[in-house]
Amino acid sequence: MNKKVYSILKDWKNKYGNYLIQFLLEFWWNKNEMFAFKILIEKSFYEFSIDEFSSHIVEKYIKKLNLENKQRLYREVLQKGIFNILLNNRYGMFVVNKLINCLK
Repeated sequence: MNKKVYSILKDWKNKYGNYLIQFLLEFWWNKNEMFAFKILIEKSFYEFSIDEFSSHIVEKYIKKLNLENKQRLYREVLQKGIFNILLNNRYGMFVVNKLINCLK
């Protein structure tokens, strides 16, 4: 696993650390780091989506995906049966909304 990605994982659910991760995702990470990030976020998609702070990172991640990967992620969320669970969570519903809006 990429050391930079691993070293900041502790900040995903931190009130302020999630801003750092969002900044890195938006402006700094190269293609290889993005791949490592993709594996981590999709492995823990549900866990990160229902957290007050890490849900912002998931939304930023969705925004950065190309259309094909957004569609794939949407299908996976439906197939895993977490779509309705996320809709009933006050943070998860924002993630679902971002995913649906980005598919338009």
